[in-house]
Amino acid sequence: LYVRDPMIAPSTEGAVENGSRTEPFRVRERALQYAQKNGKNSLRLSAGRYPLRQAIELSGNMLISGGYSPDNWAPGGREATIIYPQAGFSDDTLLSSGSALSLRKIYLVDSGQALGSLVRMDSGRLEINASNLAVTRSERGILVNDGVLDISNSVVSCNDPLAVTLIELHSARCQLLATTLESTELPPILLKNQGLADYRLLSGQNSNITIRDSDLKPRRGLVTTAILLRGGSLDFSGKGISAGSGTLSATGVDISLQAKATLNNCRIYGETTAGNTVLLRAKDASLNLTECELVLQGNAGIYGVTAENVELKIGKSQIQAGKSLDFMTVLSAKYSLLE
Repeated sequence: LYVRDPMIAPSTEGAVENGSRTEPFRVRERALQYAQKNGKNSLRLSAGRYPLRQAIELSGNMLISGGYSPDNWAPGGREATIIYPQAGFSDDTLLSSGSALSLRKIYLVDSGQALGSLVRMDSGRLEINASNLAVTRSERGILVNDGVLDISNSVVSCNDPLAVTLIELHSARCQLLATTLESTELPPILLKNQGLADYRLLSGQNSNITIRDSDLKPRRGLVTTAILLRGGSLDFSGKGISAGSGTLSATGVDISLQAKATLNNCRIYGETTAGNTVLLRAKDASLNLTECELVLQGNAGIYGVTAENVELKIGKSQIQAGKSLDFMTVLSAKYSLLE
């Protein structure tokens, strides 16, 4: 089914809208109602802006793809397909599903409205490809409960001055490929006036996470954490993890509760403007580093690895000492097995 930006081609009284290339839908809600009623599982949206009056709740499988030319429906244009809440939007999320949802070449943004999340998946599968998700005031970007999340060639970001978790997982499976998670730089005056600025890029509980050729970059905040994992597993390979520029504290990877983490061929580094920094923190867990580069730098004290009751293996890795205005400790281990 085809859907066109209503601002480019507004719906007129008596117009026939059947979702064809020549008579596309102009109202998203009408297109979704037609799709679910008639067993259609694909919506093609032309480039443009799509304000939502209410949340899109999907009960069946659905592919929503954007970036098509509004003139001839050719794919691959430079213009974006932007979905956002309009004024008066009162629901908790923009998109939610309990089945299978795929997003391709879609730009989701909360437009300064305080949502629970941009996308929520419960016991289903969420695939995001070549898309952008931007959080400006919401609590989180993506929430997955007992489901599967696959993100590739995409950017998930926030510039919210309050507390934000970009991706939150509960008993879920997650794979990131060639994807960037980042919080953008906030001016110091904004941090001072707004308060929290507690950024977690990826938070998982009893979840299994695989990350390939991706960058995790929390920028300035009061507290920044790239990856927080309580139980489950993390398999990270390629590119890098920044601990961020948290002025109070900055952490690259924090694992506990029997979590197992394997990091291979990647760079984990501190930021020169960060406060107290820990690149890798593990407690009651297993941590394996192979061919990694740890760069110890910050604006206060810094730890490379802290381990408590941990099985720790480090092989063929490099540790570099950079700038620090306080102490610098490469490894702090307690009740742990080191190899």
